[in-house]
Amino acid sequence: MSKLKKRSLIVVGVLGIILIATIAIIFASLNGLVKSAVERAGSASLKVPVTLTSADVSPFSGSAGLNALTIGSPEGFKSPSVFSVGQVRVTSPISQLLSAPVRVVSIAIDKPEIVVEQANGKFNVMVLKDNLGTNADKPPTEPDKPAGESMKLIISSLDITDARVSLRPGVPGLKESYDVTIPTISLKNIGTADGNQNGEELGRIVSDVLNAIAARAVESDQVPEEVRRVLRFDVDKAIDRVKDKASTEAKKATDKLESEAKKGLDKLLGGNKNKESTDKNSGK
Repeated sequence: MSKLKKRSLIVVGVLGIILIATIAIIFASLNGLVKSAVERAGSASLKVPVTLTSADVSPFSGSAGLNALTIGSPEGFKSPSVFSVGQVRVTSPISQLLSAPVRVVSIAIDKPEIVVEQANGKFNVMVLKDNLGTNADKPPTEPDKPAGESMKLIISSLDITDARVSLRPGVPGLKESYDVTIPTISLKNIGTADGNQNGEELGRIVSDVLNAIAARAVESDQVPEEVRRVLRFDVDKAIDRVKDKASTEAKKATDKLESEAKKGLDKLLGGNKNKESTDKNSGK
């Protein structure tokens, strides 16, 4: 073999190594980017720690794996987490994973573990839902909600299979835990409400999924009726809060109308009195 050929092979080999190293760095960057985005956006929205051991992005196959995803419990609850799963499979072209909103073809969650726990008259899944509105009226640049933390998604299909739910009513006289398995939950066209393509915030999607699973668990025939009543009570309280808010707003509106009507009447009466006084002074 000539020296020229040997040098050519060496150059090709070196270029090949550089190319492989570059691709590895790009993949590692994508993996780190996805992992960081999920943790930051989830934690900022739900106000609890959201952790991911790693992310495996495969641009050529259009898929990604989120490994060991855990959503922590709010303060005051015994369980360290509300939700945990070994892996979440995401199918989507890499360009759509990096778009805004993020567009996902499908998400598959297999055998997640969910804890629905009551403490001090509240359930953890409802607390997470309440947390979503904490910064609703604040601009995104305020310190407690840094700009760029929000992640919105459009998901064509989200499937959860064999969810294992631990119901912990926290009521004396009842068992500490009731375990229920939910075979399948399928959600379609998330983030496209009313025909819009604006996407739905990651935290709200997580909350909706957790509440859907909790609702299915409550209705399971594996759960005694007395436990169902305890769990439904929290839902009833949530409905009552909405009703109370609506009633308060209605009262404010009524009070405002009454106040404006009174001012108008006072003005009218005042005008008539002034007219009568003027007429008397002019001798009419």
